[in-house]
Amino acid sequence: MVASIRSESPIWQNQVDAARWTWVLPLLATSLSLLWILVQRYYRAGLSKFPGPALAAVSGFYKTYVEVFQQGCFVHKLEELHAKYGKIMLRSQSLFLAAH
Repeated sequence: MVASIRSESPIWQNQVDAARWTWVLPLLATSLSLLWILVQRYYRAGLSKFPGPALAAVSGFYKTYVEVFQQGCFVHKLEELHAKYGKIMLRSQSLFLAAH
C-alpha cells in the first residue's frame, strides 16, 4: 500500500526529480567562476599583449602540462616556442623568457 501511494503522489516524484539535479547548480557555479578567473587573468592582467601560449598566461602549470600530458621535455619545448613566438615570450603568469 505504501508503494502505491508513493508512485501515485506527484509531490514525492518531484522530490526525486529535484534530488537528481542537485549537483547541477554547484557544478555550473564552479565552472562559471573558473571561466571568470581565467578571463580576468588573461585580459585584465595585460598578459594577452605578450606572445606565448595562452595556457601559460592564465596558469602556472604550463611546464607540468608539457612534461606530463604531452610527454615532452620542457627545454626542447622552449626552443620550439622561441622559434614560433620570437626572442621574448611569456612562459608563465609572471615569467618572461628572452632568447640569446
